[in-house]
Amino acid sequence: HWTVNHEFGRQLFFGTAGCSACHNGPNFTNEELVADEKGKLWKVPSLRELTQTAPYFHDGRYVTLEEVLLNHGNAKTFDAGAKRALLLFLE
Repeated sequence: HWTVNHEFGRQLFFGTAGCSACHNGPNFTNEELVADEKGKLWKVPSLRELTQTAPYFHDGRYVTLEEVLLNHGNAKTFDAGAKRALLLFLE
């Protein structure tokens, strides 16, 4: 049994969610370029000050962090509790 808290969110970020594969290091970015669905290259963004940088993604398609977690990476498959814990860590 787990508790929905910042620590559980940290474990997800660096573990099951796989966020740290691209968002790592002191600025939570690997500084690499990735291609979007149209083949355009974008730099992996930093997650520093994340709550101050909405809307999200290079094209602003997500207005909230909740929308990002519903649609991006492994987090989209998580239950509500795990998503809340991940949000607590990201915030």
